[in-house]
Amino acid sequence: MSERRDVVARLMRAWDRGEDAVETGLVSPDVVYVNPPEAVDAGTRHGHEGWQSAMRNFGGAFELISTRVEAVEEEGGRVLVLAELETRGRGSGLVATRPFGYVFDVDDAGQVTRFEWHNGHGPARESFARGPGPQAG
Repeated sequence: MSERRDVVARLMRAWDRGEDAVETGLVSPDVVYVNPPEAVDAGTRHGHEGWQSAMRNFGGAFELISTRVEAVEEEGGRVLVLAELETRGRGSGLVATRPFGYVFDVDDAGQVTRFEWHNGHGPARESFARGPGPQAG
């Protein structure tokens, strides 16, 4: 496993345990966190506070039951993860399983500098193919 894939795997294991990924040291202080336009909380967040805010918003609405990784690809400093998430709505109790895609930009220091999530594998693959997005700075 490459160093970048290992960073992503460690970060995702922290998520599965309900840990704050910022506390693991795997998230850059200048991270860019991108929610897709169709997300309830759409938009881009910056830095540790932005990352933690986005995580709180997700955690307030959903309980993550499981993540099943279906594929991982790496190109340069980017890692694509195609997964199936099973979540439970905190208000409704409704359990849903659906495909998600994640694109992580990981720097040489082993920190995530940009993160995007996508509803479905297709949009994640398209973003990954476009190459790195803008970084904070």
